[in-house]
Amino acid sequence: APYTQDPQGVVLRTHDGGRRWTILPAATLPALKRVSFQSPARGWAVGLPSTMYPGGIFTTSDGGRSWLPVNGVRPAQWLCADFRDAHSGAVAGRDGAMAVATINGTIASRTPSIGLRAARDLQLVGETGGWLVGDGGLVMTTEDGGLSWQLPAAPIPTAVRQQFDLTAVAVVGSHVWAVGSPGTLALHSPDGGRHWAAHPTGQSLPLCDVHFVDAQVGYAVGSLGTILATRDGGQSWRRQRAGGGRAALLAIVADESSIPRELLAELAANEGYLSVVEVVGRRDIETPSLARAPADDRARAATALVGGSAARQAWDFPLRDKDLPLGALLVARGWDEAHDGRGLAALDETLVRKIRQWRPDVVLTEFGGDEKLAGAEHLIRRAVLQAVERAADSTAFPQQ
Repeated sequence: APYTQDPQGVVLRTHDGGRRWTILPAATLPALKRVSFQSPARGWAVGLPSTMYPGGIFTTSDGGRSWLPVNGVRPAQWLCADFRDAHSGAVAGRDGAMAVATINGTIASRTPSIGLRAARDLQLVGETGGWLVGDGGLVMTTEDGGLSWQLPAAPIPTAVRQQFDLTAVAVVGSHVWAVGSPGTLALHSPDGGRHWAAHPTGQSLPLCDVHFVDAQVGYAVGSLGTILATRDGGQSWRRQRAGGGRAALLAIVADESSIPRELLAELAANEGYLSVVEVVGRRDIETPSLARAPADDRARAATALVGGSAARQAWDFPLRDKDLPLGALLVARGWDEAHDGRGLAALDETLVRKIRQWRPDVVLTEFGGDEKLAGAEHLIRRAVLQAVERAADSTAFPQQ
């Protein structure tokens, strides 16, 4: 909802394979992130919590006409889920939230700490197996249906772990694939995680989802209408469709309140330039709100409303509440804590990667602000000016 910023859900139904869709009543549902049906009548919906439904997990037995909340659920911002049947499945989301979901509630998963990262996608396999991916090259596996998650037998390539946020996973037999942002590489294991390889996709735009028909044929979709296909198990990819290969305008801002809405409305909505937004900071660490739409959802909604093509938020640059302005020194100190003492270096590397990913004609950033009162804006402006030059230098961050 644009004024209250309460997340609201929408449910659509099709009877003809997606040619036509009908909107089903869902006025009280919160924003939904995953919907899964095990039969035409029985299904699950998982999403963000709300004041009315703090658990964020729902079941239906009438094809989605009505939804019942699952009780006994620990409140969390669930972002992904998969269900084996109408009785149980696995869910995961922000702040390390992972659980087994049943019709009677959730059972928290045992898992190592993943810090500020969020789980973005998961897929259950067979009776007890499953795979999960997320921010910061996160890859985890389960052998007990999601009761516990652990790192795979072999570490994924360093380049993927350090440079990629993984957003989607697909599994066929012992084969595991993962894609994300940037979309330059597709991660693949042919043997259930014992060995990994990263294969070039031939493009850099973020990839949002991946699906394999069998061990050879698969598809990946991403930003600006990108559709990729493979016929050799992900070793090579070809572009089937693209609404645009690069952005005309890239706006890099401190938080969602700094998105240049008026400028985007003119250039994106009125003149048709492909425009995207990268939000660097996140202010939900100290004062999280489960009832309010997450900042990245708000950024995407605001950008879409004014004609923008995409908006993404970094997960690893925490900021204090907006009402507690900090100078550049204290902001940098907080980023150092999140990056083992190299906060500004990590910011430089991240911004160069974002510019190379979108390859924009124009980069727009913060005005700068007072170094003592608007430290984040000051640091980001300075870093963007440097990153624009370094993105064109092939010797800068060659691992990208």
